[in-house]
Amino acid sequence: MGRVEIRLQDETEYRWQGSLDFLDNALDRASGTIRLRAVVDNPKGFISPGMFGQLRLYAMEPFDALLVPDQAVVTDQVRQVVYTVNADGIVSQKVVTLGQLIDGLRIVRDGIDAQDRIIISGVQRARPGRKVTAKETTVTAFPTGVSRGENSTLSMPSTASSSNSGATGSAAPSGGR
Repeated sequence: MGRVEIRLQDETEYRWQGSLDFLDNALDRASGTIRLRAVVDNPKGFISPGMFGQLRLYAMEPFDALLVPDQAVVTDQVRQVVYTVNADGIVSQKVVTLGQLIDGLRIVRDGIDAQDRIIISGVQRARPGRKVTAKETTVTAFPTGVSRGENSTLSMPSTASSSNSGATGSAAPSGGR
Protein backbone atom coordinates (compact mmCIF):
# COMPACT_ATOMS: atom_id res chain seq x y z
CA MET A 1 0.00 0.00 0.00
CA GLY A 2 2.74 2.45 0.88
CA ARG A 3 6.13 2.90 2.45
CA VAL A 4 6.23 3.96 6.11
CA GLU A 5 8.84 5.14 8.59
CA ILE A 6 8.25 4.78 12.32
CA ARG A 7 9.80 6.18 15.46
CA LEU A 8 8.80 4.92 18.85
CA GLN A 9 7.64 7.24 21.61
CA ASP A 10 11.10 7.59 23.19
CA GLU A 11 13.07 7.80 19.90
CA THR A 12 14.15 10.91 18.00
CA GLU A 13 14.90 9.27 14.63
CA TYR A 14 12.58 7.39 12.29
CA ARG A 15 14.65 4.21 12.36
CA TRP A 16 12.01 1.58 11.58
CA GLN A 17 10.93 1.06 7.96
CA GLY A 18 8.11 -1.01 6.65
CA SER A 19 5.03 -1.03 4.47
CA LEU A 20 1.42 -0.15 5.17
CA ASP A 21 -0.84 -3.19 5.41
CA PHE A 22 -4.15 -1.68 6.61
CA LEU A 23 -5.54 1.85 6.97
CA ASP A 24 -8.84 2.49 8.74
CA ASN A 25 -11.25 4.90 7.08
CA ALA A 26 -12.36 6.60 10.31
CA LEU A 27 -10.68 9.30 12.34
CA ASP A 28 -10.97 9.04 16.12
CA ARG A 29 -12.16 12.57 16.97
CA ALA A 30 -11.25 12.24 20.65
CA SER A 31 -7.58 11.42 20.06
CA GLY A 32 -7.09 12.73 16.51
CA THR A 33 -5.66 9.40 15.38
CA ILE A 34 -6.29 6.90 12.62
CA ARG A 35 -5.81 3.18 13.11
CA LEU A 36 -3.44 1.43 10.77
CA ARG A 37 -1.23 -1.60 10.57
CA ALA A 38 2.26 -1.68 9.10
CA VAL A 39 4.50 -4.66 8.44
CA VAL A 40 7.93 -3.88 9.90
CA ASP A 41 11.09 -6.00 10.13
CA ASN A 42 11.65 -6.72 13.82
CA PRO A 43 14.47 -9.30 13.88
CA LYS A 44 15.36 -8.90 17.58
CA GLY A 45 11.77 -8.55 18.82
CA PHE A 46 12.33 -4.99 20.06
CA ILE A 47 8.88 -3.80 18.97
CA SER A 48 6.06 -5.39 20.94
CA PRO A 49 2.24 -5.06 20.88
CA GLY A 50 0.85 -1.98 22.61
CA MET A 51 3.84 0.31 21.95
CA PHE A 52 3.13 3.82 20.71
CA GLY A 53 5.03 5.91 18.20
CA GLN A 54 4.76 8.23 15.25
CA LEU A 55 4.50 7.14 11.65
CA ARG A 56 5.27 8.86 8.36
CA LEU A 57 3.35 7.52 5.40
CA TYR A 58 4.73 8.28 1.96
CA ALA A 59 2.00 8.93 -0.57
CA MET A 60 4.45 8.38 -3.41
CA GLU A 61 8.07 7.45 -3.87
CA PRO A 62 10.50 10.38 -3.86
CA PHE A 63 11.51 11.66 -7.28
CA ASP A 64 13.74 14.37 -8.71
CA ALA A 65 11.76 17.38 -9.87
CA LEU A 66 12.29 20.86 -11.20
CA LEU A 67 10.40 23.58 -9.33
CA VAL A 68 9.44 26.96 -10.76
CA PRO A 69 7.39 29.73 -9.19
CA ASP A 70 3.77 29.27 -10.24
CA GLN A 71 3.65 32.83 -11.62
CA ALA A 72 6.17 31.75 -14.30
CA VAL A 73 3.61 29.36 -15.84
CA VAL A 74 1.35 30.81 -18.52
CA THR A 75 -1.73 29.13 -19.97
CA ASP A 76 -1.75 29.43 -23.76
CA GLN A 77 -5.30 28.39 -24.72
CA VAL A 78 -5.14 24.64 -23.92
CA ARG A 79 -1.53 24.18 -22.81
CA GLN A 80 0.82 25.47 -20.15
CA VAL A 81 4.06 27.13 -21.16
CA VAL A 82 7.04 28.87 -19.62
CA TYR A 83 9.25 31.43 -21.26
CA THR A 84 12.99 30.77 -21.34
CA VAL A 85 15.93 32.99 -22.21
CA ASN A 86 18.90 31.60 -24.16
CA ALA A 87 22.53 32.73 -23.86
CA ASP A 88 21.95 35.47 -26.48
CA GLY A 89 19.01 36.91 -24.51
CA ILE A 90 16.35 35.65 -26.94
CA VAL A 91 13.02 34.54 -25.46
CA SER A 92 11.50 31.21 -26.43
CA GLN A 93 8.39 29.40 -25.31
CA LYS A 94 8.41 25.84 -23.97
CA VAL A 95 5.37 23.65 -23.42
CA VAL A 96 5.51 22.02 -19.98
CA THR A 97 3.75 19.19 -18.19
CA LEU A 98 2.95 20.30 -14.67
CA GLY A 99 2.59 18.56 -11.35
CA GLN A 100 1.54 19.58 -7.88
CA LEU A 101 1.65 23.15 -6.53
CA ILE A 102 3.56 23.33 -3.24
CA ASP A 103 3.49 26.69 -1.48
CA GLY A 104 3.81 28.75 -4.65
CA LEU A 105 6.28 26.45 -6.41
CA ARG A 106 5.05 24.28 -9.27
CA ILE A 107 6.55 20.88 -10.06
CA VAL A 108 7.47 20.69 -13.75
CA ARG A 109 7.40 17.05 -14.85
CA ASP A 110 8.46 17.57 -18.46
CA GLY A 111 9.38 20.27 -20.95
CA ILE A 112 12.36 22.04 -19.39
CA ASP A 113 15.85 21.15 -18.22
CA ALA A 114 17.71 22.25 -15.09
CA GLN A 115 19.95 24.42 -17.30
CA ASP A 116 17.03 26.42 -18.75
CA ARG A 117 16.72 30.03 -17.58
CA ILE A 118 13.05 30.62 -16.81
CA ILE A 119 11.41 34.06 -16.82
CA ILE A 120 9.66 34.45 -13.47
CA SER A 121 8.93 38.17 -13.45
CA GLY A 122 7.70 40.28 -16.34
CA VAL A 123 6.13 37.23 -17.98
CA GLN A 124 3.33 39.36 -19.47
CA ARG A 125 5.93 41.31 -21.51
CA ALA A 126 7.85 38.25 -22.75
CA ARG A 127 7.34 37.32 -26.39
CA PRO A 128 9.07 34.51 -28.31
CA GLY A 129 11.87 35.85 -30.50
CA ARG A 130 12.21 39.09 -28.54
CA LYS A 131 15.60 40.04 -27.12
CA VAL A 132 15.62 40.76 -23.39
CA THR A 133 18.08 41.60 -20.67
CA ALA A 134 17.70 38.92 -18.05
CA LYS A 135 18.58 39.40 -14.41
CA GLU A 136 19.68 36.22 -12.62
CA THR A 137 18.06 35.48 -9.27
CA THR A 138 17.69 32.58 -6.89
CA VAL A 139 14.41 30.97 -5.91
CA THR A 140 14.60 30.68 -2.14
CA ALA A 141 11.09 29.58 -1.20
CA PHE A 142 10.93 26.33 0.73
CA PRO A 143 7.65 24.48 0.14
CA THR A 144 5.93 24.33 3.53
CA GLY A 145 3.62 21.58 2.35
CA VAL A 146 6.55 19.18 2.09
CA SER A 147 7.47 17.13 5.13
CA ARG A 148 11.10 17.97 5.74
CA GLY A 149 11.45 15.37 8.46
CA GLU A 150 13.97 15.89 11.20
CA ASN A 151 16.92 18.08 10.14
CA SER A 152 16.52 17.55 6.39
CA THR A 153 16.58 20.13 3.61
CA LEU A 154 15.11 20.56 0.18
CA SER A 155 17.87 20.29 -2.40
CA MET A 156 17.51 22.06 -5.68
CA PRO A 157 19.29 20.68 -8.77
CA SER A 158 22.54 22.49 -9.45
CA THR A 159 24.25 23.00 -12.76
CA ALA A 160 27.85 23.69 -13.63
CA SER A 161 27.08 27.33 -14.38
CA SER A 162 24.71 28.09 -11.51
CA SER A 163 22.71 26.61 -8.67
CA ASN A 164 19.48 28.57 -8.94
CA SER A 165 16.95 25.91 -9.98
CA GLY A 166 16.74 27.34 -13.50
CA ALA A 167 14.92 30.51 -12.51
CA THR A 168 15.63 33.83 -14.13
CA GLY A 169 14.39 37.14 -12.78
CA SER A 170 12.61 39.86 -14.67
CA ALA A 171 12.74 40.10 -18.43
CA ALA A 172 13.00 43.66 -19.65
CA PRO A 173 13.02 44.27 -23.40
CA SER A 174 16.41 45.49 -24.61
CA GLY A 175 16.21 48.01 -27.38
CA GLY A 176 13.63 48.15 -30.17
CA ARG A 177 9.93 47.79 -29.50
